[in-house]
Amino acid sequence: MAQFSLFNPTGDFEEVAAATSRAEEAGFDGVLFGEHHGSPQMRFPQLLVLLAGLAARTRRIRLGTSILLSPLYDPVHLAEAAAVVDNISQGRLILGLGLGYQPEDFAHFGIPMRERVSRFEDGIEVLRRAWTGERFSFHGKRYRYDNIEVHPRPVSDPHPPLWLAAWSDAGAARAGRLGDAFVTDPIQNLGAIRQFGETYRRSTETAGRPPRIVLMRELLCAPTRSEAHDRYAAGLVATYRYYWRNNAFNADFEPWVTRIQSEGEITFDDMIADRVIFGSADDCAGQIEHWLRETGAEHVQLAVPGQPDIEFIASQVVQRLRG
Repeated sequence: MAQFSLFNPTGDFEEVAAATSRAEEAGFDGVLFGEHHGSPQMRFPQLLVLLAGLAARTRRIRLGTSILLSPLYDPVHLAEAAAVVDNISQGRLILGLGLGYQPEDFAHFGIPMRERVSRFEDGIEVLRRAWTGERFSFHGKRYRYDNIEVHPRPVSDPHPPLWLAAWSDAGAARAGRLGDAFVTDPIQNLGAIRQFGETYRRSTETAGRPPRIVLMRELLCAPTRSEAHDRYAAGLVATYRYYWRNNAFNADFEPWVTRIQSEGEITFDDMIADRVIFGSADDCAGQIEHWLRETGAEHVQLAVPGQPDIEFIASQVVQRLRG
């Protein structure tokens, strides 16, 4: 049976904490947050600090990053901070990591974006070694440590799960080789996600790792389809025009990308086709079931714009899918 998490509830800390507590009470399995820097919309760019605060307000629900931009961090600092959050939460941390795709995030810290892959891969190896609690040395392309010991050890055994995000074949293969799960992006269409999932599974077989796919989708759900359109259409189009400006779509699966000349040509109907979970509760539950069958995902992150109606989503969509 699939698990379900709420992605990135917004507001000030008290609003985010209240939403997380409501998600816990409503039966969600997790609440996860994304990272960007230098934007006033990102009120909590330091995700592990946020999760430490939320851990003190909750008891059951998993708390995670989806994703934390690990190339921006020294991996030993990251290992320590994540282990502290895992201890505070008594083993409820999910550490989702990604390369990053926005130059602004790297410029914010003066880190060359061209180094992101090597920083990412070196960093994962350092995390796994650091969390053993044993002394280790590491001499990689970007990081060098000699005979160090990292404490505290995580509560999670052997460590918090490392969910690796990707939106390319190369990234999916990397997730299979290095990670504990593959997190899909929210914007590629079903054909792309299926392809990346196949690449990921082949990579896990080679690496001897069990596959686990975490599906991330935008959820635009309301009591009726027309209400969902009225509530969410304008915001969704603005979001996907932003993605287009940042070259986020894969032309191999999205041939329309090469045909349009400006973001103004992107329409709501273009964006929901085979991509966004949209409509009434019945519509949305059926679409999620279809995506689960087609991708083999075990966990679904639901990204709801604005202030989500958590109880409606939990009772009318998630509970239906759980039978």
